[in-house]
Amino acid sequence: TSQMVDTVWQRERDIMDYAFRQSESSTDRALSVLLADKEIDQAQWESAQKSNDDFKSVLAYGATRWLVG
Repeated sequence: TSQMVDTVWQRERDIMDYAFRQSESSTDRALSVLLADKEIDQAQWESAQKSNDDFKSVLAYGATRWLVG
């Protein structure tokens, strides 16, 4: 009957929707992990830059004190 065919098609749509949502969730999780990893890399790079800038400041201060005094 027509109702049975509609029921079968609805079941198929539900199965495909579930599979699609699972795939999207997996992709979202993978993207979240990737973005978190990049944020860690960025924080480490910024920390290294700050340390490098601090070292240059100390070195410049020491060189100035040595030249002046």
